[in-house]
Amino acid sequence: IELVLYAVGTVFIIFRLVSDRVVNAHKTAASIDPLTGMFNRRGFAEATSRMIERESNAGRPVTVLIFDIDHFKSINDRFGHAVGDRVLEIFTTCARRALRGSDLIGRLGGEEFAALIYDMDRVSTLGIAERIRDNFSQATDDVEGHEVLATVSIGVAHCDSAVLEISELLAQADRALYFAKERGRNRVEVASLEMLVAARDPGSALRPPRKKSAA
Repeated sequence: IELVLYAVGTVFIIFRLVSDRVVNAHKTAASIDPLTGMFNRRGFAEATSRMIERESNAGRPVTVLIFDIDHFKSINDRFGHAVGDRVLEIFTTCARRALRGSDLIGRLGGEEFAALIYDMDRVSTLGIAERIRDNFSQATDDVEGHEVLATVSIGVAHCDSAVLEISELLAQADRALYFAKERGRNRVEVASLEMLVAARDPGSALRPPRKKSAA
C-alpha cells in the first residue's frame, strides 16, 4: 500500500509540475510577438504598468517612446513580405542594442513599436531615440540584397515623477509621433506642453492624434 501511495503521489506531483509548466508556457506565448521575440501589445501593457507603479513609488522618471517604421506598406509592396519581416527584425536588433536590458520594449502591431525607459533623464532618453533612428537607417542600406533604405519616426513622452498611467504616456508619445510624421518623418519629436493641452482639450486648434495607417 505504501508503494502504491508513493507511486500515486509521485505521479500526481509530476502531473502538477507539468501542468504548471504548460500554463506558464501558454501565458508567455500569449505575451510575446513570435516574429521579433518582443512583448506583444498585451504583454507590454502588463509589464509597463508594473514598472510605472514601481518607479512612481520610488519617485523616479519614466519615458515612453513610440516607433513607427516609415512607409512600411511600400516596403512590403516593393520587396515582398519576407524583406518586410527582415526589416522588422533589424529594427528589433537596433532597438535592443540601444536600450538597457532592463528597459521594456514591445511590438504594438504591424510596424509600430513602443519602449519604456526608467530612471533616466530626458536628454539621455532622447539620445537613445536618436541612436535607434540613425542605426536603423544605416542597417537597412542593404536587406537581403535590396537597397531598402528604411527609416523610423519616433514620438517621446517623458514624465519626471512617473505619476501618469501608461495609457496617458502612450497617448502623449503617439501625439509626438504624429508630429514627427507631419514634419517629414525619419525624426524624433517630444511631447510638448501644447500637445498635452490638445490632448486634454477637444476644442484645441491642434489636430487630433494621427489615425493608424500602413504608411
